[in-house]
Amino acid sequence: MNQTKTEFSDLKNTYSDANKEKTHLEKKVANFKKSTQRVTKPDFPRHIMVEVTNICNHKCTFCAYSVMERSKGSMPADFFKKTVKEAYDLGAREIGLFSG
Repeated sequence: MNQTKTEFSDLKNTYSDANKEKTHLEKKVANFKKSTQRVTKPDFPRHIMVEVTNICNHKCTFCAYSVMERSKGSMPADFFKKTVKEAYDLGAREIGLFSG
């Protein structure tokens, strides 16, 4: 029983905030953060898809268009041009247009 109390005290000291060195758990969290950080940023996608409109007059049986809750509309031309230019400047070289 005395040994259990000693082990508990050691464990308590290991995980204690009063311990001047980092606790075991703090070291584990710090190591995890370091191991999951990206050292490089991925390139911008070369292929992008742009939904220019969400308006559709088809009545496909598999489509959820009839229950769509967002407002229906088309992308303004100036916004489309700006988006495509920015994507090109960032590295995109192919654009796919789709709707719905």
